[in-house]
Amino acid sequence: MSLVARQNFRNLIGAINYNNFRDLVNLIVNNIYLGNNDEKQLRNRQPFWSNYSNSFMRIKILLPEQTYSIIGNKFREDQDILKLEDDGSNPTELCIFDF
Repeated sequence: MSLVARQNFRNLIGAINYNNFRDLVNLIVNNIYLGNNDEKQLRNRQPFWSNYSNSFMRIKILLPEQTYSIIGNKFREDQDILKLEDDGSNPTELCIFDF
């Protein structure tokens, strides 16, 4: 595969993976009450990560049980969306970016 073809492929994969992240942020903000500060912080992360979208190879999204039950069914089954087991710690959504 040529260098240009590889770069075009990475751009395509990065755009797809960034869309997963963007969709997750929108689903959380629209379906779960966060409070103004948390919502603002989450929305501010969208443009930050969009700057790196061409470098994404994969995104894995880990959701606590409560979030997963609210929005987990809004993703396609082939996406890397997993439910975190409750371990007694504060529930939080995690995104793992593979560059």
